[in-house]
Amino acid sequence: MRSARGPGGVAGMPGELSLMDRGVKSLKDVSLSSDLHTLNAHCNLITRIQGLDHLRNLQHLDLSSNQIRRIEGLDSLAKLRTLSLSCNLLTKVEGLEKLFNLCMLNLSYNRIHDLSGFRSLHGTRHKISHIDLHSNCVSNINHLLQCTKGLRCLTNLTLERNGKANPVCHVAGMDMILPT
Repeated sequence: MRSARGPGGVAGMPGELSLMDRGVKSLKDVSLSSDLHTLNAHCNLITRIQGLDHLRNLQHLDLSSNQIRRIEGLDSLAKLRTLSLSCNLLTKVEGLEKLFNLCMLNLSYNRIHDLSGFRSLHGTRHKISHIDLHSNCVSNINHLLQCTKGLRCLTNLTLERNGKANPVCHVAGMDMILPT
């Protein structure tokens, strides 16, 4: 098991840990302090979200640029406010229902076409306000609307950025349905 402060990781400010580009295959193989509030494991070889159950104070988690196929293993992260899973292999939104304090979610650059998991975030209990979904495979406008209309705190939904879009962005009249 690697120590988070040894050659496998860089400790910054207290409660912060960067494991960027360290060749990490599983977070279960890294000794993570339960005091962490920020964990950056960008650009590794992680295939599953696991080994985070004891990080009850975690507020910011970056698992972008890995090889993750499913959103799972986050149920115990009740204080999580920001989550980046961009540049992975995700095809659907799921596993977010227990993240009541999640405000910002980055799912850009995946293969997501199924947004059904957003339905579990409908209502006033969830605080999600920003979702980045650009560069995915969302193609059905009705599915998009049904899955996001109940997100009461949602103020920003990004479906396109710098020409990187979803197929749904090219539907005639889309700009009338979801103004920019």
